Amino acid sequence: VYIVTMDPRAVYTMDADRAAFVIRPGLAMTGSVTTEETLVSAVGHDFNWIEGAINADTDGLGILLEDTDFSVIRNVKISDANQGHMGIGLFVSGSSNCHISDVQALNTEGAGMLVAWGSSYNTFRNIFAVGNAWLSEITLDGAHHNDLENLTAAGSRQIGLYIYDSSYNIIKDVHAANNGSRGIQLDRQSHDNVLMDITTTCNGGEGAAIYGSHDNVFIGLTSSGNNGEGIALTGYEFNSEIYYTSNNVFANTTGA
Repeated sequence: VYIVTMDPRAVYTMDADRAAFVIRPGLAMTGSVTTEETLVSAVGHDFNWIEGAINADTDGLGILLEDTDFSVIRNVKISDANQGHMGIGLFVSGSSNCHISDVQALNTEGAGMLVAWGSSYNTFRNIFAVGNAWLSEITLDGAHHNDLENLTAAGSRQIGLYIYDSSYNIIKDVHAANNGSRGIQLDRQSHDNVLMDITTTCNGGEGAAIYGSHDNVFIGLTSSGNNGEGIALTGYEFNSEIYYTSNNVFANTTGA
């Protein structure tokens, strides 16, 4: 167990299995004087534990979990990742069977939380992603068989919750509001997802957009006060390939 109690101006790499990294309450890591860093990373090791506050101003990535299984991230606040090609609060890549809960991701330049590239069988609880910039608050990209509950995705310049080429996920209790474009968007053949108790309000475009995705189930979707359609279903062609939107099921749904 490594506990940061003073001098948070550093970066940390967890280079062993069964390691814990905890930042003392009341203290926030800020990284070194070098810019565009990843402040805390666990790569290729299992059974790791991370918690605490991170201010990633002038850096590219708050926390990276890559090819890491059976690990825990909890009670984490990440803010202001705004340099480099990412600008992401929490990036979960190629990792499985992890439990991630009570995360705040605020004011990053890219995405608040990105779950991608084969990440599967993870659980996410109580994710609060607000004020993140260019793409989305929360993104699933090539992520499958995950379980997400109690998500707030608000204030992005683009999309609140973006589900891209991701399938067999269960997503429950989502509030997507005041995003510049869409509240939630499913795209690029995302299929067999179940979304329950979804509220989209006051977004700049559609409340819920299903693009080129099929066989998803929506239960309790409420979409109101958006500048575009409450619910939009669209297929499209890209690089000579047609992406159909079909066989999606809606129950107890209100779109205005």
